[in-house]
Amino acid sequence: MSLLTSSIAFSGVRSPSQTKLLPINNPNYQILRFCQTGNLTKAVQSITQLDPFQRTQLDSAAYCSVIQLCAEQTSLLSGKKVHSVISSSGVVDIDEAIRSKLVFMYVKCGDLQCGRRVFDDGLMVSSPALLNGPFCWSFLINEYAKIGEFEESLSLFTKVRSLGAVEMNSYVFTCVLKCVAALQSEGTCRQFHGLVMKSGFGDDTISVNSLISSYFKCRLVEEAFYLFDRMLMKDLISWNTVINESVSNGQAYRAVGFLNQMSITGIDMDSVTVITGVLPICSQLRLISTGKTIHGYSIKNGFMESEPSAPNSLIMYSKCQDFESAIRVSEKMNCTHRTVATGSFEHGKYVHDYITREGVEFNLFASNGLINMYSKSGRIKDARNLFDGMIEKDIVSWNTMIGAYSKNHLPNEAIQLFQKMTRMVGKDGTGIEVEANHITMACILPAVASLSSLDRGKEIHGQILRKGWQSFISNGDKGCILANALIDMYAKCGEISSARRIFDMVVDKDIVSWTAMIAGYGIHGNGKETIALFKKMKRSESNPAPTEVFFLAVLYACGHSCLVDEGWVFFDAMRNDYNIEPSSDHYLCMVELLCRSGYVRKAWKFVLSMPKQPSTEVWTALLSGCRIHRDVKLAEKITNHISVDGRNNGQHSILLGNIYKEAEKWETVKKLKEQLGLGKEGRRGHRREKMPECSWVDVKKKTHIFISDESSVVSPAEKKVKDFLVSLRSKMEETRRPISETAEGVNNTKEVCGHSELLAIGFGVLNSGNRRPIRVAKNIETCVECHTFVKFMSSAVGREIILRDCHRFHHFINGRCSCRGAG
Repeated sequence: MSLLTSSIAFSGVRSPSQTKLLPINNPNYQILRFCQTGNLTKAVQSITQLDPFQRTQLDSAAYCSVIQLCAEQTSLLSGKKVHSVISSSGVVDIDEAIRSKLVFMYVKCGDLQCGRRVFDDGLMVSSPALLNGPFCWSFLINEYAKIGEFEESLSLFTKVRSLGAVEMNSYVFTCVLKCVAALQSEGTCRQFHGLVMKSGFGDDTISVNSLISSYFKCRLVEEAFYLFDRMLMKDLISWNTVINESVSNGQAYRAVGFLNQMSITGIDMDSVTVITGVLPICSQLRLISTGKTIHGYSIKNGFMESEPSAPNSLIMYSKCQDFESAIRVSEKMNCTHRTVATGSFEHGKYVHDYITREGVEFNLFASNGLINMYSKSGRIKDARNLFDGMIEKDIVSWNTMIGAYSKNHLPNEAIQLFQKMTRMVGKDGTGIEVEANHITMACILPAVASLSSLDRGKEIHGQILRKGWQSFISNGDKGCILANALIDMYAKCGEISSARRIFDMVVDKDIVSWTAMIAGYGIHGNGKETIALFKKMKRSESNPAPTEVFFLAVLYACGHSCLVDEGWVFFDAMRNDYNIEPSSDHYLCMVELLCRSGYVRKAWKFVLSMPKQPSTEVWTALLSGCRIHRDVKLAEKITNHISVDGRNNGQHSILLGNIYKEAEKWETVKKLKEQLGLGKEGRRGHRREKMPECSWVDVKKKTHIFISDESSVVSPAEKKVKDFLVSLRSKMEETRRPISETAEGVNNTKEVCGHSELLAIGFGVLNSGNRRPIRVAKNIETCVECHTFVKFMSSAVGREIILRDCHRFHHFINGRCSCRGAG
């Protein structure tokens, strides 16, 4: 369709023959001629350079032609110039044709907000029915839906409808019902069902098809079946919808019944029926013979070549464990990666070995799939070896390998690979583009989060904004992946307010979004915010079903805020209201909650009542509670209990020994060491292996790592830090009792000043030249002595100190900590 023809279809602009009838010196003639030849610059200049008298000679058709051209060439600047002339001159009324054109132009140029403003101005001066029929407002409704603003889309529909009679048609109903389906609002879906019937579209096949699809998306499956059964006219889309949605809802046998009915009616299958309906049925029901027949039918009719999603359907062969057929077919269709990521490690390894053994050439798709398979199996070295050996790599290759490192707790390796990719100038030497996309960012952000590297996280967020991927954050299905990664990153980097801002931007939040935000509040000790957020989720229209992981985040948050009553409510709701059986981790959260809150003996009774065998972590948490609250007798009882059952792994006895030490029962400590065969060097004369303690701090965009001081050799920089810490400790001793003393009463200054988080904090204080918070991360739990010292440091140096250990965040300000002693 040409420019002029499309303008005629939209708003009744003059045809070329009509233009010839205009006098050559008429400004309308010149402008329309420029528009016909696509010369936007000249067309806009012809309007802006006219004097006020000449502008009175311009008519609506001329303005509409220029605005249409601005839209087609996506020139927002030119469009605003024309709009400004129309608004400021006052010589031309903005009639409904011009207004509709302006709305269209702004939206096509990416400024939906301005388009909506022009539309709303029109509602104040005229009936919505006059806004170029239903096109203008239905166009806006559709645009809101495209960016995931489903609620705004429905709100606009309701607003326009309430202002007067508007023309309804199948397009309008299809558009709004897509929004209803995206929001999965059962009540709204039923309301629109009534509106469709009331508007006389109950027998309209297109509208009813959309209504059926919405019912399925809202999980009102029986209502969808009921509506389908009563349709007078069913087309191919009707059958495809009910068959595909039956498969998606796990009702493959019912889908078979619909497939048979469709065959009886004489309607032939198309590619959608086969690819998204029949072959998935064969996969679910393991109908390999039928699947092969349908596959042959698909090839004969050209479905496999014409449909981009066709390769996904061949997962059927893998699920039916016909690996030879899967490999043979996928090699021809370049989809081996989809086949080998679908099963277990053994199945994937079988495919890898088969390809190697038979001498089949590794293609890009096969290699990507195998990297993904090895990643999910934890075989990172195998994945990297395969990645390094690839002749060609695309963005999927890089994303898969970066994601593999992130998911397998290798953040430094993930960041190094990400940096290597971003240093490449567009290509990796094989002619394949490797520019990062929004999936890349979602893969690298978990690695940044695990290192608590806020500066690096902000840099990546900045890249996301510069690339124009903001819509991925706020928009539905695609957005959740990236938004959830940002929420998690900001929370784990100590910026909980930034995490909440991202969370609030997401329109269609999934359960992972809610879980990520609640988990963020949990590690920051914001239990009250967790409960408020849970209530908000329950009030939301989507109201996603909680999962085991979700309740784990909630209970964890309650535990770190000592919210005992609330913790019990959630624990009981998980079992009674959501039929989720608590795992060992859920029981562990409850034990830690009770112990932190001082109810150690209640925790002991709770453990004894557990329906499953308590894990090692549960016993450890219980003994740790005894240590915090100095309950020696209960600690002895617990240790004896687990020793009788044969579940004492030695670590529990060591914990008991620490409890005896803090109770100053030195003779008992000595006897316990003799029983365990522990010498000065550790268990049974050998040095015990333990996780090396380390902390890190970012200063001037560089990460500085500190390990617990175990040597006498220190650098000048470390000596400066240690001298600074010693001076601070001396000041602290002037006002309060010593932090820690040995059994003989000698101050253990080296232990206090040698812990890695103190070195990192001291380095940060001395080397960061501004008043920004000192952000330090540590790989193990912070001890009580260091916690006390850091509280004093925050007051003495007048700096906010944010310390993240293996359990939670501690925000130290003016001598106080956010954990309030909850640990």
